[in-house]
Amino acid sequence: MMTEPVKTVFATRRISQGTVIQQYMFSEKRIPKEYMQPKAFQSIKDLFTSDSTAGLYIVKYN
Repeated sequence: MMTEPVKTVFATRRISQGTVIQQYMFSEKRIPKEYMQPKAFQSIKDLFTSDSTAGLYIVKYN
């Protein structure tokens, strides 16, 4: 039995380090609540400021 579905944000393509992110690079999908990652964004709007500039940066982790 599937639990309550929740909305989460996914990248629609690989985003390379240093890329300026744009809204078209993301999609919102519903997944079972138990698969939701801590601190995951639930709306594409949460990724951007009110003037549509990126509110986060893609960095490389070692």
